[in-house]
Order: sequence, then structure tokens, then C-alpha cells
Amino acid sequence: LFTDDATVADLMTAHGRLQYMSPVLQVKNPARFFAAMKLVRRKAAALQKGETKMYDPLGMWSVAKTSFEAWFDEVATNTPTHPLRSIAAADVDAWMFTDASLDGFGGVLVIAGWVHYFGRKWEGEVPHINVLEVRAVKEVTQQFAHLLQRKTLHIFVDNTTAQHTLQKGSAKEWTLANAVGETLAALKLAKPKAATISWIETGRMPADGLSRGRADTTTIWQLARGFVDGRWGGGRAIHYRT
Repeated sequence: LFTDDATVADLMTAHGRLQYMSPVLQVKNPARFFAAMKLVRRKAAALQKGETKMYDPLGMWSVAKTSFEAWFDEVATNTPTHPLRSIAAADVDAWMFTDASLDGFGGVLVIAGWVHYFGRKWEGEVPHINVLEVRAVKEVTQQFAHLLQRKTLHIFVDNTTAQHTLQKGSAKEWTLANAVGETLAALKLAKPKAATISWIETGRMPADGLSRGRADTTTIWQLARGFVDGRWGGGRAIHYRT
């Protein structure tokens, strides 16, 4: 890309790879690389108008070169995400349910016959609900991290975007990609033996009321119990307060 014989095609290839790798490697705020993106936009417009061709000389701008170098350096040094992997249902010994609304989030953890639940309001600016659903997984994981070590964890969400992006380990939208990276990092720090995720409908989500500020212990207990039928032990509900 930085040689004298670099072409427009080399530019497009490099930019495409950077756009793919950046969410996976948790590169935040790509607007910092504006000069690189501006060069790509200019060349793309010229291609569309027929003013240049793919294998014409690139003519790299010095300011864009600096921007691309910084972008490549950050991609090379950042830590990759660790997407959730599939595990056998029979091996699961911890079940975590998370939910989010525009008001707050909630989580329910069923482990060793005990039900733990937790909820809180969001603080600051509230982003898109998909981002909130992913952040809810992070917040609940951090709250129950001391219980998750060496456990085989299954996470339930009622948002398919949260499910698929956490399985994939990245997202095209940057705010969502950052939330995915932070959530997977939180899961890694919690040190479960393994973790996977699946979707359930909202009507069966034990954490739904918690995300809206309601803590109905009976409903939480009954809904959570339905997912671990045959593994349920004695115990009582514990409400962790902030």
C-alpha cells in the first residue's frame, strides 16, 4: 500500500481488511482515521465516474499514509475477542438470563439450586436497544463473576442481535462492536469453564421485569425453574442490591 507501484485496487483491499478486522480486534472510534477513509471515498467516487481504474497508480496522500499506518498499528497490537462457543446442554451447570430496556437492565443466575437476581437503571446517555442488550450481559456477568469461575455457563437473551453478535465476536456498527468486545472481555475475566448463548422469547425471560424496575420473586423463580427442570435443588432466592 505504501510503495510507489501501489494501485487503487491495493487501497480498496487494505481498507476492506481493516474494516473487517477492526471490530474483531476492538479498535475503537475509527473516525480517528478520517484521512484514510477520505482517500478511499475519493477514489471510490472517481471509479464510479470513470475517472480512474482499479489498477491505476494510487497516488497516496502523505496525510492518508500517516492515518493508515496508525490504523494498521492499532489492529496489529489490539487483543482479539473470544466469541462464545457451542457446548453440550447436558454439561451446563449455570444458567444466566439477561434483559435490557431503555430504562435499565436485569439478570437472573441459576446455579447449584439457587436463584440470584439483580437489576439496575442505566446511567448517562442511552444508546440503541441492541447495544443495551449486549451491555446487560456484561453488567450481569460482572455482578456474578465470583460465582461463574470454572462453571459451564449458558446465557439466555431475548434479542437475536445480541445473540448473534456475541456468537460472532464482532458487529458492523461500531458502538455495538465495542459493546460486544467489552462483554466478551468481561466473560473471559469471570473465568467460566465454557460459555454459550441462545435466544428465548420475552414472555419466558425471567429478567424481563427486572430490566423495568420490577422484582417479582415468584415469577422470576417459576420462569427460571422451567429452564433447569430435572436439575433443580433446594434453596432460596437472593436479591443482590447495588
